[in-house]
Amino acid sequence: MCVRYPWLRGACLKLLAIYPSQQGQGLGRDIIQWLELHHLRNLWTLVSSFNHDARHFYQKMGFVEIGQLDDFIVAGYDEILLRKVSI
Repeated sequence: MCVRYPWLRGACLKLLAIYPSQQGQGLGRDIIQWLELHHLRNLWTLVSSFNHDARHFYQKMGFVEIGQLDDFIVAGYDEILLRKVSI
C-alpha cells in the first residue's frame, strides 16, 4: 500500500497490491476500512480503464467514478478517478 496524504482534503491511495494467493480473503477491504478511519472524509484513487477487477473492487467498496483522464499514463488507455466519501 502506498498513500499520499494530505491530498484534496483526504488521502490518495496510489498503490494497493495483494499477492494473488492472498486475494479474496478480505485484506483489501480491511485496508480500505483502515484508511477511512485515519484519513478524514475523502479517499481518492486512480484505476486504469482496462482493469475491470480493480474497478469492480472499488465499486464494491463504495467508490464512485468522478472523471476520466484520457491517455494519462499510456496512450490509448484512460485512468478513472475514484472517490469515496466517509461520513
